[in-house]
Amino acid sequence: MHAIHSVILVCRTFLSIYVAGLEGRIVKAIVQKDVIKFSLQLTKWILVALPATFINSMIRYFESVLGLAFRSRLTLFAYKQYFSDKTYYTVSNLDNRLQNVDQCLTEDITMFSQSVAHLYSHLTKPILDIALISFTLVRYAVRRGAAGQNVVVPAVLATLVVGVTATLLKTISPKFGHMVAEEAKRKGHLRYLHSRVITNSEEIAFYGGHVAEYKQLSGAYENLRQQMKLIFRKKILYITVEQFLMKYVWSGTGMVMIALPILSADFTSADKLAGYTARVHEMFDVFNAIKVGPYNRNLAYGNQKGIKHCEQFDTSRIEGEVVESMDNAIILHNVPIVTPNGDVVVKNMSIEIRPGMHTLITGPNGCGKSSLFRILGGLWPVYSGRVEQPSTDCMYYIPQRPYMTLGTLRDQVIYPDTAAQMRSKGMTDMDLARILDIVHLSHIVEREGAYQRNRRRGFF
Repeated sequence: MHAIHSVILVCRTFLSIYVAGLEGRIVKAIVQKDVIKFSLQLTKWILVALPATFINSMIRYFESVLGLAFRSRLTLFAYKQYFSDKTYYTVSNLDNRLQNVDQCLTEDITMFSQSVAHLYSHLTKPILDIALISFTLVRYAVRRGAAGQNVVVPAVLATLVVGVTATLLKTISPKFGHMVAEEAKRKGHLRYLHSRVITNSEEIAFYGGHVAEYKQLSGAYENLRQQMKLIFRKKILYITVEQFLMKYVWSGTGMVMIALPILSADFTSADKLAGYTARVHEMFDVFNAIKVGPYNRNLAYGNQKGIKHCEQFDTSRIEGEVVESMDNAIILHNVPIVTPNGDVVVKNMSIEIRPGMHTLITGPNGCGKSSLFRILGGLWPVYSGRVEQPSTDCMYYIPQRPYMTLGTLRDQVIYPDTAAQMRSKGMTDMDLARILDIVHLSHIVEREGAYQRNRRRGFF
């Protein structure tokens, strides 16, 4: 695909040279008042427009396909990182370096991929244009009898103009990469606030919190607007110099005119790419860092009622040990229960629960009931001590809030297994019916009519 893309770029350069010569002959025919020659050259110009427009369309097509290929590979790699070692939980609950991970996994990767694909054309095309057009100009000079220094000077002049232009544009160019990254960050925050309103719309309505939410959203949008205005202002000087070079300096030299619009766009594209690269690089940096710890979280995990003052724990060192129990017992030995922001809920907890024992843990909010299960479930790290517990096949945890899956009633009942996994285990819908009957939910199947029924907002 890269080879075809490159061939098309070369064809576009040759067509640009041919069209430039054709336009010169058209002007010559007008000056000579040669109607026949003018009509012939104009016909050629119209006929050349057909393959030229096709080639331009193919360049955009290959850029899109190349961008999609980049996005597919990068997205699949990011998903593997995101869903390994409970990173999806850790990055949102134990670490606050990525404020909007959904933005990083979707829009940032998309923009980065498009910028990379776009940059390939914007780097290849100017090199081809400079080389081929300079060669064409030298060839014309030779045809007109120029030789030696007269041939070399135009080529050197073209190279000098390109070098000076590149240096000047690079010198005056603001840090667009940093500004684009900040703009993407603020877009992600605005998107996050919208998703919060959608997720918690009922609670907001009960509390009458629409005014507070409006202030949050309008403030976030204002921050985004200010950042976009800053970028627009910074572009004024850059675009002014760019247009001056394009319309006057390069035209005055009469050299490599076609390469200028591409060259003048290179730095803007590169700076945008730098911004999106920084965002994507930060995401993968955080994914890799949280696999080994320590976590970086400056904000409190939550204002838990009942905790007035807590001893702070050094969360930079994770020295606890988690092993699989040989007899399916749950044993904690000198394990501290520590919240993600370092508050010690229980300094040293030791408990032993054997199979067959029925244990009920009670206490006020903030005493560590849910925190204990987060440690056993591997969501929170064991900072010190020793934990023995059965394998994951022998343990099942029920979260505090029900999780409504996307899909059918069958998908909801068998989650996290899929229908194919259910069948591979020898389970049928009759087995599901017996399970629902035990928990007195068989009426749901009767109400919905079938396990294949799909409802967007849940069944219960």
